[in-house]
Amino acid sequence: MFMSSWVGTVIAQITYDKRNQGITSILNYTIPWDTEWVRCDKNLITVVPAGYFQNLSSLDRVDFWNNLISDVEDFAFVDVPTVTWICLWKNRLRVIRRNMFSGLPLLELLELDENMIYTIQSGSLENKPALEGLVLSRNSLETVSESMFAGSKPAELAILVYENPLICDQCLAWLMQGWITVVHWLDNMKCVGPPALTWRTWDTLTLQDLTHNNTQGESSSCSFMLALKLECYGYFGCNVKHNI
Repeated sequence: MFMSSWVGTVIAQITYDKRNQGITSILNYTIPWDTEWVRCDKNLITVVPAGYFQNLSSLDRVDFWNNLISDVEDFAFVDVPTVTWICLWKNRLRVIRRNMFSGLPLLELLELDENMIYTIQSGSLENKPALEGLVLSRNSLETVSESMFAGSKPAELAILVYENPLICDQCLAWLMQGWITVVHWLDNMKCVGPPALTWRTWDTLTLQDLTHNNTQGESSSCSFMLALKLECYGYFGCNVKHNI
């Protein structure tokens, strides 16, 4: 699982290193064909462009942490099925769209912590059978829906969603299933709603707490709210549910 497999892992790889060089666009640089690890952290990059990684048949790890990335273009990684690790920690992503991470059948770890993510579109992480770790902590998520896997969930998953403004209702009930481990420490994963559960920590909750007074099925109410958030943000810039 995630905690034992990834923490502290160091592997010698052919590295393309452009760390801390003030780069604003990676399109100005060509990556050697045999690169296994792209390191572009600590720059000023704003977009991960589609097609940039094509023909990198050995690429295993991509590091873009601590940039200004507000968008990963659709199908940006579809040409590199060998990638197992993507780090986009500490950027400016707001919405995870369905096709941002298309492809990637061998992806094991996806780090999206410390962005500004408030919603994850249905199907955005489908067909990721090898996924072991998903890091979503310190974002603006009020909910995390199982619909992100679109019915093709991985066999086992460790997920980090602490320090988000979570509404602890039926939409989070899937996090208590046996195939998933919610990783958190002390009291850093708290509910901001509904009122009866405000400030309760995750380790004190039961499945009954999350499903109490649920008048609609998870698939209908949670999916509808997700779609409404996306439509409002994309076309009207309005606020829906707790000032998104």
